[in-house]
Amino acid sequence: MNRTVFGDLICYTIAAPLVRAIRTRRLQEARRLGHDVHRVERLLRATVAAHPNVAW
Repeated sequence: MNRTVFGDLICYTIAAPLVRAIRTRRLQEARRLGHDVHRVERLLRATVAAHPNVAW
């Protein structure tokens, strides 16, 4: 049984609030990482556009 199926099954037990909290935290971390990656990519594109003569 993989983790997702086990997590889905445990959601119907007394541990549901804990499972929800863990899943929410994991989603927030992934969202934050995606946001940070997007910001860094945007910054790098702007830097390369402003300094085209620098060898990256």
